[in-house]
Amino acid sequence: MKKMILFLFIVSVSFLYAKDPNIILDKVKNKLNKVNDYSVDITIDVNADFVQMPPRKAQVFFKKPEKMRIKSDGFAILPKQGINFSPVKFLNNEYDAIYIKSEKLNSTQVDVIKIIPRSDSSEITLATVWVDEVNNIIRKIEAVTNRGGAFTMQFDYSSFIKWGLPDKMVFSFSIKGMRIPNMAPENIDDKKEMINPKNVDGEVIVKYFNYKINKGIDDKIFNDDVKK
Repeated sequence: MKKMILFLFIVSVSFLYAKDPNIILDKVKNKLNKVNDYSVDITIDVNADFVQMPPRKAQVFFKKPEKMRIKSDGFAILPKQGINFSPVKFLNNEYDAIYIKSEKLNSTQVDVIKIIPRSDSSEITLATVWVDEVNNIIRKIEAVTNRGGAFTMQFDYSSFIKWGLPDKMVFSFSIKGMRIPNMAPENIDDKKEMINPKNVDGEVIVKYFNYKINKGIDDKIFNDDVKK
């Protein structure tokens, strides 16, 4: 009921705009859906109070429709949307879309669209996307989660813009009531010792290198017994 009220409210504000948001988003989906699989090297730089770590290197493997694996020797405790969030998966779910306006984003003309997932089980309750309609790519996403948190993702593109794959992603997040291990030296061996701050804010910068697209990836790479 709350989602329906929100949907009707946004529609009442934006009904005068002529652009069809579903056509715009379908073009983005069609572009992303041309990627059957990819592997890519990444560097991850975390800026958050609750974890201190040097920049990490990792590999990401993706295969349609929803298979994803991150391979790394060590990994920080991060909101899973930071690396695992897939625009393909998100846009392939059922949603209601409302066109809001056209504006400039860092000198790029974009269309701003509100997305409300229809499923009550969706982790995201409301998202705003900034779509570059010339290139049919998402430049920015702002989302509110069903646990009261929020995150923003901004994407930079270069060599692989024709596939809709970024060269850089900045993921900023704010999580309410996130439970994380107490990393104070006296508690480092006590896994039950937890702290529960009211808000946890942070930023993750991911850079992508050496994409290999549509080369074929064996399903075994996604099996639990090979995740070492």
